[in-house]
Amino acid sequence: MLRQVFNLPLHFTKNKGLRIMKHFPAQIHTTSCMSLMEKVVKGKKKFIKQVMSEKESQDIEDNDTEEELSAVNDFSFPGHEEYGFSIPTMQTHETLVNDIKYRDLPIVHIQSTKNNTIMTCLDGDHQPGVHGLINSCGREGFRSAKKSTTVAAQATGMSLGAKMIRKGYKDIRVRVRGTGAGRFPSIKGLEMSGLNIMSITDATYYGTMGYKKPRKQRRV
Repeated sequence: MLRQVFNLPLHFTKNKGLRIMKHFPAQIHTTSCMSLMEKVVKGKKKFIKQVMSEKESQDIEDNDTEEELSAVNDFSFPGHEEYGFSIPTMQTHETLVNDIKYRDLPIVHIQSTKNNTIMTCLDGDHQPGVHGLINSCGREGFRSAKKSTTVAAQATGMSLGAKMIRKGYKDIRVRVRGTGAGRFPSIKGLEMSGLNIMSITDATYYGTMGYKKPRKQRRV
């Protein structure tokens, strides 16, 4: 029970502007719930019954949520297991995920650079079938150096995930490319939007044959 009473006297100044007197602080009166329960109040039994029913319904919802999360976490693809990681095989592509083959799941491509994070959603065959589902930190309103922050990447992921959910997508695959600061926050944003990430692929290129020798300086 929280009641807040403001005693703020008002008066008009010479320029007929309304001003609030700041040297009168607000008075806050609180009543403890325990003191209310100890007293004989009209409707006390109804109040207790309502609180208990709300608590029971909340416990049921929490149990359902835990069961759903455990069902998602227990789901595993058939493939090669090594060092705790599942490596997909040809059998993995035929696995059904909510009546959709794994190879047909939409893929979210994340390009994370040191200056920006760009996210694009394509169909399972890498075709732009999902029109308009592209997002970046710049589109979310971040400018200059703010585009390279983790907050911008997470906001970009949440925005793209919300768009995908509105179009009816639930299960996705993620393909990450780049070593920018927004590679992990962008994935977290997709997860926070309510999407189920079934797999994460790191497609970052790294050279193994050395670097090309720079051109010789031109003589003048």
